[in-house]
Amino acid sequence: MAKPTFVSVTEQLCACQYLADAAADPQSPIVFDPKLNGYNFEYPDPCSDERCAAGKASLRIYHCPFCGGAAPKSKRDLLFAVISPEEQRRLNQLLTGINSVEDAYRVLGTPDHDDPHGLTVKQPEREGTAPTRKTDRSLTYSQLSETAEVILTDYCPDGVHVALQGKYVGLSGAEAEPGAVPERTASEESEPNS
Repeated sequence: MAKPTFVSVTEQLCACQYLADAAADPQSPIVFDPKLNGYNFEYPDPCSDERCAAGKASLRIYHCPFCGGAAPKSKRDLLFAVISPEEQRRLNQLLTGINSVEDAYRVLGTPDHDDPHGLTVKQPEREGTAPTRKTDRSLTYSQLSETAEVILTDYCPDGVHVALQGKYVGLSGAEAEPGAVPERTASEESEPNS
């Protein structure tokens, strides 16, 4: 098993069962998500009023708070399409030369979504300066690929950054059942993560 996050210091799984025991306690804020095979801290959504229907928010747990061991491997990556290396190359070629929002509109047309506050970056206080929050415009193109969303973020005046994100496909069939082991083809297993 790979490390759960890029900042994880261990791949050793939790052996103390704290997460499982806490999830079994109805008074605990720790809940188990069987579809994604992961544990979450669940808490009241700060936006839970008439504008927000959910009423609960959650935060994924990657390590046991008691022993520090890694939580079970999540199936979250199965929620998104795999972008093949060929499709990555095709899209990268299509996106070559797009250095601004104007270029994107000219080459790709109108985006499926144009969000003036698409990306927010928070900077902590530094050397006596106040913390800041900067938002950048994001354009999302959903129709350029069967498997990828193309997201361009405008870092004005530094140009645009392009990201390819696998389209949401959800869990299906046996993969949606708790404890089920998803089937992957040999080609999917050998492809690098994108």
